[in-house]
This record gives sequence, structure tokens and C-alpha cells, in this order.
Amino acid sequence: MRAAPFLLPLLASACGARSELDFTPPDAAAVPNPSDAATPSCARPDAGAAPTCSSWQVAGPDRLISDASNDSTSDNMIGSVIAVGCGAIVAWSTSIYVDPQSSQLTWTTRTVAFDGTTTGPETLHSSLTVMSDASGSIELASSSTGLGAIVDDEFNCRFLPLDLTGAETGAPAIQAGSGCVGLASVGSGEFTYLMADAPEGTTPTTLVTVDGHGGPVATRPLGDPASYALWGRLVFGDGSFLLNDFREDPTTDIYSGLLQHFDAQGNALAASVPQPPNAAPLLLALTPPGALASWWASDSDADFVPLDPTGAEAGSVTMVPFVDAPYGEWVASTPSGGVLVVLLEDDQTSDVWTIYAQERGPDGTPRGPLVALASPIGGFDPAEVTPIVAADGVHALLVYSSGGIHTLPLQCVE
Repeated sequence: MRAAPFLLPLLASACGARSELDFTPPDAAAVPNPSDAATPSCARPDAGAAPTCSSWQVAGPDRLISDASNDSTSDNMIGSVIAVGCGAIVAWSTSIYVDPQSSQLTWTTRTVAFDGTTTGPETLHSSLTVMSDASGSIELASSSTGLGAIVDDEFNCRFLPLDLTGAETGAPAIQAGSGCVGLASVGSGEFTYLMADAPEGTTPTTLVTVDGHGGPVATRPLGDPASYALWGRLVFGDGSFLLNDFREDPTTDIYSGLLQHFDAQGNALAASVPQPPNAAPLLLALTPPGALASWWASDSDADFVPLDPTGAEAGSVTMVPFVDAPYGEWVASTPSGGVLVVLLEDDQTSDVWTIYAQERGPDGTPRGPLVALASPIGGFDPAEVTPIVAADGVHALLVYSSGGIHTLPLQCVE
């Protein structure tokens, strides 16, 4: 059974049900965090520019990198997949049923290569374990001194310092408030995140700066409107960001949202911009001109529109039709300036799940066809799929949960 994240009460769904909003917030996983970490070069061997892919194809076997203790009593939720060195690190939470009144909530990290193999041990961060029936979130970001993790559950928000392997380098530091999302590095050993000031993860929002061990440095109220759900942010290379808020009208059930551009210190650079009608919450991916936004217009297609750095629309809306019943969408920026789009769909006649991939340009137009990726032998029932593209632009990795945590490597087809 999948529990709805307590941080987004407006998205709660029936027990065991899926909806089009049943995916990881894009700011948590699908968008690369800017980093000042000193990492080895992972560019193409010929030192040329990253290729412009027409499509992606499976490049190796599906691998189970963490086996669920019992698929009927435990539930994994991927929180973050970010680049570290020439590979990536995966962070996820696990809710393990204990009795009708309680479950154990844990957080784990593991490093992987872009071929899907593991490059380090599975690290269970027992210092973060709590007993809770609600789900929680974990996000990672890298700096020159290592990694930071922000963990949010129904009790509090905590910062945990890690090294580049995911090993703990200090104790968890409890943060003020709750509803903590959007972790990013802002220099040598400092991190920022967004804190929802109202109960249950709702706005207004404060930008919080902490040191490499979670110690307080600064806070800055952003002045966004109250009573929106804090969805997250998209961080640009200069540290400025688009704040992403949304809400549901209790009478009409129509979603609406706002985007607003702030500098790295939390100063507003532009007025808030309404999101397209009934498009919230938006998926966002970095592009050279600004960002590419995506949402579900209906159960028949996903829509895309380019945005400038202020969040204003900078082009026409394009779409991709769904093949079967849709249950999730994720996006990841590519080094060539495009966006890798991943869709999860279910043929409800045969109950066969399929992951589809498509490369789209910064203006949202397709660079190639929607491609069905080969499913693992025996089938699968993934809860979410998180893509990340390597710095060489040739390799990508899908991380998904289905009876544990899996990796599936992809390769660019130029």
C-alpha cells in the first residue's frame, strides 16, 4: 500500500490507489542541484560537445540494488538521485509495517554507476529512524565539503551531513519548522532549503541557510501568498530559483499555481507568474533559456511549454499522447540542453506496466519518438521512476521502486 505524503495533504488518495499526482516532486529528484564539489571530469572521451539525442534505449540489465524485506509489509519511496563524481547517489525512505498502529520509517543511501551497478555499500541511516504511519521525504545536495541530506517526517525536519559515499559525518540536526524541501548547495559547506511556515507544508515560505552540519546561518521570508502547498523549487546555475507553489480550489477541485523568481539570497527578482490553467503542480527541468514545464492536461496527454527565468511562458504548448493509462511522469535535464521525459503507463487490460522515454528540446518539441523501454523479465509494478542523465550526455539511469530499489541504464541514440 502506498501512503500519500503527509507534506502534501491536498494530494492524498485512497488506500492503494494511484493518481496522476503520484510522483516524486521534481525539485527533489529530477532536477540536478548546482554544486561546487570538486569532482573528476565525466565529459565525453573526445572532449566534444554532448550529443543531441533523438531517443534513448535500454543499455544493460535491470538491477535490484536494494531488496525489500517483505514486499507486502514494506514500501520504498525514492527521494533523491543526484550526480556525485562520475556516478550518482540514490536516497530513499522505507516504511515497514509493524502493527495496525505503527510503522517504522527509515532512510537509506547508496552510490551507483551509470551502468546501474553499485559502487558502494547500502547505508541505512539509523540515526534518522522513527516510528510513524506517515510517509517522509529525503533530499540530497552536494558541496565542496560533502553532501547534505534534508529529511522531513511528521515530527520534524532534520539535516544530516554525509561524505561523498553517503556515510554520515555528523549527527542529525533538528531544524526549525516543518515542510522542508528544495535542498541545494550555495557555496563551500553551506546549504539552503525552503521551509513552509504554515502547518501541513503550506505557504508562506522561508529560505533557510545552514552550514555543513545543519547549524543555522540565515533565514529569509519569501513573502509568497499564504495557503498554497509548497511543491518545491527549480535552482538555476547562478543559485537563483523558481519557487513552485500550488493549491486546489475546494469548490471546483481545479488546481492553480504560482511561479516566482528569487535570487540565491531570497530576494524577489520578478513578480509571481500564474501557472497554466489547471496545470499545477508543474514538473520543471532546467534548459539553457530557462526551464521546460510539463503537466497533465488530461488522461490523454502530457503538455510542455518553455519558460523564461521568471516563469513566464516563452513559447507554444506542445504535447505527447499517452499510450495506455498514465500513472506518473518525470523529467531530467540533459547536457545538450534538452529534457529526458519519462512516463509510466499501465495497460489496464493486461495489467502490464511500461516505462516510456522521449527526448524533447528546450522549446518542448520532440527530438524523437516516444519509446517503450523493455521491461524486466517477470514484469514489474513501479511506484515511481527517477531519471538522471550523465555529464557526457550519452548515458542515463532510471531508478525506480518495485519490491526494492532498481536501476535501469539507458544510452543515447543520436
